[in-house]
Amino acid sequence: MIRLYYTSELQPGIPADEIGKILQVARARNRQEGITGMLILHGDRVMQFLEGPEDKVRACYERIMHDPRHSNVQPGARIKARSRVFETWYMGVANVDDMPADLADSVRSLSALSERLDQARTKQLDWENKTVVSAMRIFLTRFRHQHGAGAI
Repeated sequence: MIRLYYTSELQPGIPADEIGKILQVARARNRQEGITGMLILHGDRVMQFLEGPEDKVRACYERIMHDPRHSNVQPGARIKARSRVFETWYMGVANVDDMPADLADSVRSLSALSERLDQARTKQLDWENKTVVSAMRIFLTRFRHQHGAGAI
């Protein structure tokens, strides 16, 4: 099993309902392929974590790299992992900018993500999982701070 994360930028003007449709398809496919993870949206910026069987995660990442809705795809860590951080999240989502209420059932709230990260910090995690949690906290804190919302 591997875990990887990347950052990218979405093409401008993708409507929220289109993102909701993308999430539905991704969750169904991820469930089928044994991939779990987390997607963090902030304006047109994306940070996504994928974890699961190496061949499936690599194939998913390749699709993302060639998806015209993404640009400036920047790879992050690619780590061999013994356990999952996102266990049952076929694609958890946090939108820093708050998606419309009609997508609320498909969006993990930022506060729920923050709570999960806080819980993870108190557990005895191996270095791989600590890397994931730290990267997520840094990403979220940086963008929340830039926009005057303070640290998580």
